[in-house]
Amino acid sequence: MSYCVVFRSPVPRSVSKLKDIPEEGEGLLERDAEDIPLADLLAELLDAVTEPLEDHEGVLFHSLLPPLAQRSSVTHSFWTLLEMVTARRLCVQQDEPYGDIIISPGPNYEDGNESV
Repeated sequence: MSYCVVFRSPVPRSVSKLKDIPEEGEGLLERDAEDIPLADLLAELLDAVTEPLEDHEGVLFHSLLPPLAQRSSVTHSFWTLLEMVTARRLCVQQDEPYGDIIISPGPNYEDGNESV
């Protein structure tokens, strides 16, 4: 069995406790995800993590969420993240219950979307 090594976020824990600044426009997780096809959700998640992962070894899951995200949107986003972990496109690490979820590239991160 092979495991993916995940690194801690370069953002200190004290900084991650700062309030998020809302972005303008509709982005990942800002709309009801129930009617969106899975392939589109997977593509959006990859788009959302690609740029931050170019500059850092990991990205925090909560940084992908709008400040006042509805529970159903967060649930769909988390489910989408788990689909990417299952496909080995992304890896996740959580050091403690209810702690930050750190997302990093998985072994199949560079693969095309057709393998999802």
